[in-house]
Formats: sequence, structure tokens, C-alpha cells
Amino acid sequence: MISILARSSFYIFIPGGTAAFSLKPWRSALALLTICLLLLVFTALRAITSFAGLGLLFFCILAVHLLDVLFEMQEPETRTKPNIHRAALSITIAIGMVISTLYYRDQILGIDFYYIPSSSMTPTLVPGDIVLADTWISDEEINTDDVIVFEHPDAKGFLLIKRVISKDSQSFIVAGDNRANSLDSRTLGRIAPPLVKAKATEILRSFSFQKITQQIPDGS
Repeated sequence: MISILARSSFYIFIPGGTAAFSLKPWRSALALLTICLLLLVFTALRAITSFAGLGLLFFCILAVHLLDVLFEMQEPETRTKPNIHRAALSITIAIGMVISTLYYRDQILGIDFYYIPSSSMTPTLVPGDIVLADTWISDEEINTDDVIVFEHPDAKGFLLIKRVISKDSQSFIVAGDNRANSLDSRTLGRIAPPLVKAKATEILRSFSFQKITQQIPDGS
């Protein structure tokens, strides 16, 4: 029973884990390589700057992993005991990939998630919303009416999310959609490009009967 549970755990929960029992470990290595290539392609194409793209990436990774498991389950012969070195390597790679991708997502994937705590951007963003943002955006790609995430000029690490209402080559003028309750350029002044951290692309609604996700609307 323990052997069956151990084998099932490696097969299902550890990408490339079938190598611990397989007589053909190259197939698991190929599956891991395919997963890495999927991450690179989706990141390079910026397909992951939408929740639909993230969902498609997850589906593709899951499909590759399940195919690896399916092929292994059809093998007539497997190891009765796991190869310890392969098992340790599979676990290390899987945990390393997950932790590094999640923790350094803004650098590796070029995306980040931001929680909306206030009503300064209502009705576009309401408290409790989660915003998906592109952290690889350049200053030239930010236009008037875009919603950006930036650092408070006088408080390092304190992030704000506002709409760009004007820009020039050296700064942005930002404002909240809810002008009556917004800390923006009226108080902060112009926002220098180095303070800009990301451009918001989509919203994950905290509570909506009509649509769970939607693109960031413009200010018109």
C-alpha cells in the first residue's frame, strides 16, 4: 500500500516524478523540458498578461504532465522501488520551479498581482478586486488612459494604482477615477518613469454575477 501511494504521489503531484520509477527516465526529462519551453513561449508572447492566457498555460502544463503519467502507466515494466537520486532530483526541480516562478513572477514571467484595498479607482476598480499587471512594460508603451502601478515618491515600497491622464517624455500625471477620494498627482505631483512598476491589464472581480474577469476599461 505504501509503495502504491508513493508511486501515485510521484506520478500525480511531481512533474517529472515518473522518472523515479520509470525505466525510461528520458521521457520525464522531455516532459519537464516541454513545460519550461511552454513557460518561455507564453512569457515571450506576453500571453500570460491575461487571465485567459494564464488559464491556457496551466492547461497546457497539466496536459503535458498527464501525458507523461499516462505513458508511464502503460509501461509493462517499472521499478518496484524508486531511484532515490531521480526522486530527489524530481522533487528539487519541481519545488524549485514552483517557488522561483511564484516568488519572482514579476521578473521571470513579467506579471504580478495587486490587491485593491480602497475606493480611489471606483467604478473601474472596487475594494477586493485583484489586478493582473504587466511588469515588463516600457515607458513608451504606457499611454494616456492606461492604469499603472507605481511607487509613492516619498514612501519606498508603498504602491499606488491610478490612471494616466497625461504624459510627456519625463513624467506621468495620474489620477484616481474616484477624484473625490484619491491620492494622486494633485498631491504627489508628476510621477517619474522609474517609479512605475507595472501596467494593469485585467481585473479579477471580487464579486460579480455577470463576469469574473474583464479588461481594464479606459477612462472615457
